[in-house]
Amino acid sequence: MKKILSSVLLTLFLCFSVVVNVFAADSNDLQSSRSKERNLQESVISGNDPNVSTERLIKKLDSLPKEPFFLEAKKYLEDSKVKSVIQDVYVLSKTTQIVVYNNTNNNTMSLDEFIDNFKTQTNATTAGMNGVVITNEMYSNVNNSIIQHKVTYDGYIGKQADYLNIKNTLEASTSRFGSFSTLATNYQNIRYKQSTTTTITASTYFWRGYYSAIIYEGSSSVGFKTGYTSTILYNRGAVPYFSYTDAHSGIRLTEPNFSNMNAVPTHLRVDWTNNDRRDYIAWYVTNYGKPAFNWEDYDIHHIIPREYGGTNSPYNLIPLPRQYHQLFHTSFWRLY
Repeated sequence: MKKILSSVLLTLFLCFSVVVNVFAADSNDLQSSRSKERNLQESVISGNDPNVSTERLIKKLDSLPKEPFFLEAKKYLEDSKVKSVIQDVYVLSKTTQIVVYNNTNNNTMSLDEFIDNFKTQTNATTAGMNGVVITNEMYSNVNNSIIQHKVTYDGYIGKQADYLNIKNTLEASTSRFGSFSTLATNYQNIRYKQSTTTTITASTYFWRGYYSAIIYEGSSSVGFKTGYTSTILYNRGAVPYFSYTDAHSGIRLTEPNFSNMNAVPTHLRVDWTNNDRRDYIAWYVTNYGKPAFNWEDYDIHHIIPREYGGTNSPYNLIPLPRQYHQLFHTSFWRLY
């Protein structure tokens, strides 16, 4: 009886071990998949890095005297950095602007301008200067297919301004360098730590956010400033057109010149065959040498899709990691 019981227990233990190992393997695969997706997200956002201007300002502040005004400004900038991409919400344009003003003469300037002026003056001082910290960001939510522009009165240096009178708009254009039209506007007074947001249903345009801020102490205006976000190409699903650069060749995934390209009839589109793929790989290796990556893990992407008149010219092609291609770029053109 003891032998039978021992045998049963051993069998149960082995079965349990198999189940645990299978579960652990599945869990590891899932974690690995999520890790790869996160790495792709991080590599993609690096092409649209919203921290570039912030880092540049921090370096300028590091070259100045360690006065309280500058130290506080640096702390705000350090705290404002975009840490990562949030799943389904793409924060591709976020800037923290410190508006410096002197409430005795209504002299208003950006922190950048103030630093440049400070460096050129012999007896420069921050005495009497105050600052308003404004966060200006544009982001999209692919779950709701919306684009939003948000302006926040995030902080102050010196004396606290009572409130900001904000005009907050979303502007769109069919070309990055074309004329922009205002498609949504919001007016609101905001106090310290308050925000105002303008929201619009996504459509395929080059988008940017604009704000104007009148700074008030009591009933008196003491300063005025305007600002733009970066310009981002979004499709009607609120998916942004991401930047990507092939590390081996330096080939960049350039965005289309226009957001309103028309589809080409099926019978007029160029074909893409295995022979075309082989020809491109041969051209790539001839011009850039053999890459470290495995071609089996890569798709050859048409920068301007064949559906919109793109050709098989090697200058319209770029190798993309297959997961990147499927996860990001196909989703953009599907809802173009």
